[in-house]
Amino acid sequence: MRSVIPALILAIGVGSQLAAEPAIDGTSAPLWKPCVGWVKNPPTIYEVTNENGSLVFSAEAAGTEMPWIIKLADAGVSGDDRYLVVRYQATGLSASPNVYFLHGEEGSRGGRNYATADALKVDGNWHTLAVDLLAADPLENTHQLAVKVAVDSSGSARLAIEKIQFVEQLPAGAVLVPSPQRPEVRAIAIDWREATPAPQAGWTPSPASQFDAALEGSAMAFSVRGPGRGMRWVLDLPEPIDLAAMPWLSLRYRATGRIAATTYAIWLGRTGTERQSAVALAAGDLKADGAWHNLSLPLKATFTANQLAVGLDAAGDDARVTFDTVHFTSRPRRWSLAEVLTSQQLSGAWSDGKEGYTAMPSAVTGGKPSPFFLRRLDLTGWFDTDHVAVDDVPFAVSRDPGQIPQTSLPEFDSLCLALPDGAREVYLLTAAAAPPSEPWGIDWSRPKPQEILDVPEKVFYEIRYDSGPSDRVLPLDAATGQWGMKRGLSVNVVHPDPNRRAMALVLHDRMQTTSFALVGATVRTLSPRIKEPNWELLSAGLNPTSAPMAIPAVPPAAASERQVVAGGLRAEFTTYAGLAWSHLALPGLSQTLACSPGPVFQVSVDGRVLPAEDWSLQRMEPSGAARRFILRNPKASLAATVDCLPGKGSQILLRMTLTNEATTPTTATLHFPMLRGLRMGSAADTWYLSGKRGGILNGANISLREPLGERHPLQMDGFFNPKTGLALACLTHDTAAQHHFINLAKTEAGGDWSIEYVDRALPPAASFTATEAALAVLPGDWRAIFAAYTDWLQSWYRPASPRKDWFAEIFATAAANVHYDACETPAQRSDLQPLVDTMRKYVGHCDSVHLFGWGASQNYGDWGDYSHYEEIGGLERFRGNIQAMQAKGIAVSLYLDAYLNSDKGQLSGEHARDWAMIRPDGSPQYVEQYRAYNECPYNSAWQDYLSRTYRRVREELGAKILYIDEYGSTDGRWMCHARDHGHDSHVIPYAGEAAMLERIRAAVGPDTALYTEYPPAEVSRRYLDGSITYQALWSSDEEPLAPHFIDLPRFAFPDFKQFHIIYYVGNRAGNWWLLKFPFFNGEVYRIGVPNLPSMDEPSREFLKRAVSIQCRHKKAFASRDVHPLVPTAASGVFANLFAAAGERVWTLYNANGRSVRGPLLRIKHEDGATYEDVWNGEAMAPEVKDDEAWIALDLDPKGVGCVVQRLP
Repeated sequence: MRSVIPALILAIGVGSQLAAEPAIDGTSAPLWKPCVGWVKNPPTIYEVTNENGSLVFSAEAAGTEMPWIIKLADAGVSGDDRYLVVRYQATGLSASPNVYFLHGEEGSRGGRNYATADALKVDGNWHTLAVDLLAADPLENTHQLAVKVAVDSSGSARLAIEKIQFVEQLPAGAVLVPSPQRPEVRAIAIDWREATPAPQAGWTPSPASQFDAALEGSAMAFSVRGPGRGMRWVLDLPEPIDLAAMPWLSLRYRATGRIAATTYAIWLGRTGTERQSAVALAAGDLKADGAWHNLSLPLKATFTANQLAVGLDAAGDDARVTFDTVHFTSRPRRWSLAEVLTSQQLSGAWSDGKEGYTAMPSAVTGGKPSPFFLRRLDLTGWFDTDHVAVDDVPFAVSRDPGQIPQTSLPEFDSLCLALPDGAREVYLLTAAAAPPSEPWGIDWSRPKPQEILDVPEKVFYEIRYDSGPSDRVLPLDAATGQWGMKRGLSVNVVHPDPNRRAMALVLHDRMQTTSFALVGATVRTLSPRIKEPNWELLSAGLNPTSAPMAIPAVPPAAASERQVVAGGLRAEFTTYAGLAWSHLALPGLSQTLACSPGPVFQVSVDGRVLPAEDWSLQRMEPSGAARRFILRNPKASLAATVDCLPGKGSQILLRMTLTNEATTPTTATLHFPMLRGLRMGSAADTWYLSGKRGGILNGANISLREPLGERHPLQMDGFFNPKTGLALACLTHDTAAQHHFINLAKTEAGGDWSIEYVDRALPPAASFTATEAALAVLPGDWRAIFAAYTDWLQSWYRPASPRKDWFAEIFATAAANVHYDACETPAQRSDLQPLVDTMRKYVGHCDSVHLFGWGASQNYGDWGDYSHYEEIGGLERFRGNIQAMQAKGIAVSLYLDAYLNSDKGQLSGEHARDWAMIRPDGSPQYVEQYRAYNECPYNSAWQDYLSRTYRRVREELGAKILYIDEYGSTDGRWMCHARDHGHDSHVIPYAGEAAMLERIRAAVGPDTALYTEYPPAEVSRRYLDGSITYQALWSSDEEPLAPHFIDLPRFAFPDFKQFHIIYYVGNRAGNWWLLKFPFFNGEVYRIGVPNLPSMDEPSREFLKRAVSIQCRHKKAFASRDVHPLVPTAASGVFANLFAAAGERVWTLYNANGRSVRGPLLRIKHEDGATYEDVWNGEAMAPEVKDDEAWIALDLDPKGVGCVVQRLP
C-alpha cells in the first residue's frame, strides 16, 4: 500500500462540494460492451456509435434483443445521485413491459431493472426519462448500467441517447418512471419472553454439563462452559415462516468469550415428512467483543421453516451469545437510532476544554451530502439535538443528515479534518454506510456479514504532522478497544504521535460500495483514555529463547518401579485404576514440567466411556529402561498392551494395542495417549504449538479437535514456556496412513493433548494398534518442537519421485474453467493462448495454466472418462495447443477427479455404482449436484481404472502437470461404510487415498508433477509434488490467535508446492485483503483468469506486484533453505526468510493497527552486500553495526513488505 497512499494524499480536495456528475454521451460509445450471452435471441447485426455527440444503439431483425453494458467508473461517473436521467429518441423499439430498457448492476447478484421498455415513447421525438433511485429497495449504488434494445416487428430499431446523467434535482419536463410498488413489509418476530428454548444434548457430539439459556429483559442469553463443549437449543417458531416470501433475517446480538466456529449460531428447520434445514448464521460470523451488533442477512433457503435452533460451542473456558431482536421480514429491516447507538442528549454546547474535551464544530473538507444517507445506514431516524454524548464523550452534531458530507460512491475518496494544537486523542463519531454483507471466499451464494471494517484495504486514517512522514492507523473502536470501524454509527479513536504536532486527520475510503461520514469530532488534550491493542505478548512468546534451559540427565529407575526414564525426563504411572499418569517431570529441574494425574488411555464403546477402574493390571514387564503394561477389562472383554520406552535424548515413546477378547465383534473409540493439565512452569506461562492448518502459536485458552489431513497436516503439536526456554514436543509417528484426530486444549489448569481413533471395528480376537506417539522434552521454544518434527521426517520421508525444479519455480498460475457451459464453441475449450494473454495483461507473468472442465462431456457426464476430445475441438488440436504452450516454457495442468465417476460414462460408467462408497444405510453415494457417484479409493478395480486413466491422459496429451481433485482433506466428508471394500467400515479413507496416489504416481512416472486439492498428511505427500491450499481463507477466523497467518507446512516441506485458492468471488471494495498471506509465506496464487478483468485496481495491482516479486526472485522462494517467523525488532511485525545462492529474501507483515517505521530487521552483513526494498522498488543503504545491517522500513498497518540482500 505504501506506493498508493502518497498519491491519495496529494489528491485530497479542499472544497466541501464535488463537481456535478459528467454526462454519458456519444463519446462513451467505445466503452459500451455488447452482452450477447445475456439473451436467447440476439440479432446478427447490431452496433453502438457516436453520431454528432449522441449515443446511437441499433439492431436489425424483428423479435431480437440486444443489451449493452458500461462501467460507470470508466466514464468518470459515480452514480451517487438521486435521479438517473436519460434524454432519448426511439424508433422501431418494442414497448413490451416484459423487456427492460435500463438495468442497473449495483451489487445484488443479477442486478435490477430500473425501467422497462413500456416506459419509452417510440415516436422518433426527443423525450426525457428519469428514475428515482431513492425508491429502490434495498438501496445500493449503481456501478454498471445496461441498455437493452428490443426490435419490434419493423425489423430495425434505433435508440439515440443525447445523454445519461445522474443528478440531484429532477429536470423540468422529465417523465418520472413509476416507482415499483412496494408490497407491505411482512415481519414475524421472536419474543424471547414467550419462547422456551429446549436444550438438545444429543445434537452435539460434546455436550456441555454447564450451560444456560436465561432471559435478560427482552433478550435471551445463551452460555456454555468448558473447552470444546457446546449445546444446542431448539424452539418452535411463532408460526411457520415461508423463507421464500420472507427472505431476510434481522437480528441484534452481542457475544463474549471464545466461540468455536465449528457450528451454526442460528439454524432453521422444517420438521415432518419433508424435512429441510439451513444455516442462517454461522458461529464463525459472530464478533465476540461484548458490543451489540445489528445484522440483516439474506436467507438463501426457500422452504417453510417451523423450528429455530441456537448453537454455541466454547473454544475456550466459556462462550456466551445474547440475542435481542430477531425478525424475519420480506425486506431488510431498518433500525432506530437507539438500536444502533447509545447516546445522551446534552443540555447545551460543551465548554471547550471541560474534562479535557473540545467538541469541534463540523469542519470536514471533501465529500458531499447525499439524499441516500439514512437509507444507506438502514436508519429510520436521526439526532433531534445539536449536542450529544456517546460513552461520556461530547459531540456537536448536525440535526440534518442530508447536509453531512460523505465520501462518494463508487470511487475512492477522502475526508479531511483539521486538528487543533495539543490533540492527544481524537474521538470521531463516524457513519459507515457499508453493505450488510460482502462477497467472500469461494462461494458466491454465501456472502459474509460485514460488521467490522478492520483492514486498510477498506478504510484507514492518516495523521498528518507539521513535519516528517504521516502515520497511517486503522480505526480504533471506542466501545471495544479493538481495531476496526463498525458498520453503521460508532465512535472511533485516533492517537496522534505525542512527540509531533498533528495538523490534520484524513479518512481514506478504499471501498467502492461504502460511503463514510464524520458526523462529529472531539479532541482530548489530556492523557488518552483508550489504549491501543498490540501484539507485544505474542511477539515476546514467539521470539527465540535467549538462553535455552539445559536438561540434566537423571538416574534410571529400578526394574520394579512403574517409571520410565529418558535422559532428563521421568514418567511415573499408577495402576490401581487402569494405567494413569502419576507424574511427568524433570527431576533435575524442579517445577519446570508437570502434568495432572489422569489416564494414559481411554476407551469408549457405543458412545460410553469405559470407567478407568474397570481396567485391571495383569502384569508389568520391564525390559531395560522400558516398561510394558498388560491390562484387561473383563466387563467389556477387552485387553490392552501399553509400551512405554525411552527414545532419543529426553524422549519417551508410547505404543498401544487394543484387543477384542469377546466372541462377538465390537466397535471402540480409543484415546491414546492422553495428557491433562500439562504445565511448563505455571499454567499461565505454558504456550502451545498446534499443527492446525498453518499453525497456531499462543498461550490463550483454546480447545481444538482436528482430523489428520488438510485441517491438521503435520503430526506435530507441543507446549513450551518462552520464559524458561523449555519445550515438550507431542508427536505421532504414522508412516502407514493410519487416520486419527488430534485433540489439543489450553485451560486454566494447563495444556491437554490426546490422539483419538474413532470407531475402530474389532472382530473377535482382532487387535488394533495405535500409532506410536512421542513426548520429547527439548531446550528451546516452539522452534525446538518444529525441529524435532522435521528431524523425524528426515528419518523416513522420501518422495517417490525426484522433485522438479521447473515445478518449484512456478509462481504465476492461470486457472480457467473450460466446461462446455462456460465456452461458446468446442474449439474455445482447448484454446490456451487467450488465457495466457489475459494473465500477462493483468498480472504481467504466466508460467503455468490449469484447465478445469476440459473432460466434461454433454453426452457422457463430467467425470470418469476424460476422453471425449471431439467435444473440445479434437485430440490433435488439444494436444497441439498443450505442446505449443509448453514449448514456450508454460506448463499445462489438467483437471481430473479421484472420487467422482459418472454412470453415463462410456469407459467406466457401467461400474460407477458398483465401485461407489457406501452410506451408513447401505446405499451407494450418488452426488446429485454432480450427477456422479463417489468412488471408494480402497476399491482395487477403481484404483486400476483411475491410474490407467491418468497414464492415458499423460500419454495422449503430454501435459506436464496432472491434478487430483478432492484428495488430501481426510476430514470425514468422504467416508465409506462398506464392509467388503477391504477397510474398516468407519474409518476416514486416508490409507485408501494414499494407496490410490501410489498407483497414480507409478502410472504416470516420475516426470509428471502431481498435486491434490488439499494439503494432505505426510504419507500421501510422498507421491505428490504439491497441492492446492485454502489455508489463508479458512484460517481467517484464527487471526486473534495467529495474526501472522503463518503456514508452517510450507516450511516443513519446502519442496512441496502449495497453490493458494482464496477467492472465486470478485475482488472489490477491500474483500481481497487475504491476498497478503500467500506472499508473506512465499506461496503461489492460483489465479482465476475470468476474475482478472473485474478485479478492482488496488487488488489487481497488489496481485501484480506480489507475483512479479516472486517471479524475479523465484530461486529464493523455491529454495529449501527457508525459515518461518525469524526475529524482528518490533512487536507485531513478523518475517520469513527465503535463501538462495547469491541472495536472501525476507517477507514481512505488520499485524499492528498502525504503521511501523524504523529499524525492523537485523541481518548478518557481508562485505559487498547490497540491499533493496523490493516491495517499494527502492535501493537501501542500511546502517551496519557489529557486522549486522539494520534494515529500516515503513510498513502500513496490516501491510506487507519485502527486502532482498544480494550477496557478492
